[in-house]
Amino acid sequence: MLKPSDMLRCFVLIAACAALAACARAAGPRDIEVVTDPPGASCDLWQGGAVVAKVAATPGSAHVDSIYQDITFVCRHPGFREARYVRQWAPGNVLIGGAEGRAVDKWIGLNYARPVHLSLTPSSGS
Repeated sequence: MLKPSDMLRCFVLIAACAALAACARAAGPRDIEVVTDPPGASCDLWQGGAVVAKVAATPGSAHVDSIYQDITFVCRHPGFREARYVRQWAPGNVLIGGAEGRAVDKWIGLNYARPVHLSLTPSSGS
């Protein structure tokens, strides 16, 4: 029969293997849905100082790599002010903390790929 300390080590080892297996998917590409109010905006997605994807007209989706960098969404629509949103990459701490599920979701990129909703404000001339 296993001692409690051996059982804990076994559990930690299994959890670490599962986390590592999930991490293997983290660098893969992701499709991110972009929705604006009003619809029909064009959006550029910036990552690492360069445009990495475009959405010609919202609603639409953009294909990006989930490689541990922030993404800045810049959307434009005639008659409206430019809208910006920064999605920060925050993998969290998988080893400690009370929100293991959320940390793992962030680690494998699920949180990173959730849809983006932006509201554009009419420009002063409208």
